[in-house]
Amino acid sequence: MRKRSRSWPDNMESRRRRRSFIPEKPERKRPPAYLPSGVTLIQRRLPYMYDTVIVGAGPAGMTAALYLLRLGRRVLLLESDSFGGQIASSPSVANYPGIPNIAGLDFADALLSQVTELGADIDVTCVTGLRKIGGGFEVICENGAFSCKTVILATGVRHRTLGLPEEDRYIGRGISFCAICDGPFYKGKAAAVVGGGNSALQEALYLSGICA
Repeated sequence: MRKRSRSWPDNMESRRRRRSFIPEKPERKRPPAYLPSGVTLIQRRLPYMYDTVIVGAGPAGMTAALYLLRLGRRVLLLESDSFGGQIASSPSVANYPGIPNIAGLDFADALLSQVTELGADIDVTCVTGLRKIGGGFEVICENGAFSCKTVILATGVRHRTLGLPEEDRYIGRGISFCAICDGPFYKGKAAAVVGGGNSALQEALYLSGICA
């Protein structure tokens, strides 16, 4: 693993600038997606028939694509935001078996490069609808439509944040969303859990055994 000379937010922003950004439509106001070097968008539209269209290109969606591609299926990955999902925003991923430590953005890049090398098509777009057509489906997007035999929805989830000033800067650097995943980083340190449901209480009990 190469050493990083700059802080994670600055380094991540610099890497994003070096990639080919996909311009967003002004009315949607979502962050632009990026593509690793050498990865291009697909130009196919109807009537091309995919075996499977996967909506969402996080770890789950790309893992599904990987297995389908190894079976010789024609696969299209659709993503509206960031390839890799939430893991791409993590400065350090240290809980994957066989991978001692890797930046989330590097992990996401590796996943995407792997599936594209196996022949996956990708497109950056927002899915707006789905309808049954004959023996398959039509996936309707903001920039067109795709036809396929099967659809996998791997749209993921979003963490709830507090809306504090510059909160995003500290995600993964003091602010975490999984006590079991990240608790060891705070061993012996003071920690606070925000929330009042069962999950918050369970995580507080877990952290009480390792934090100050």
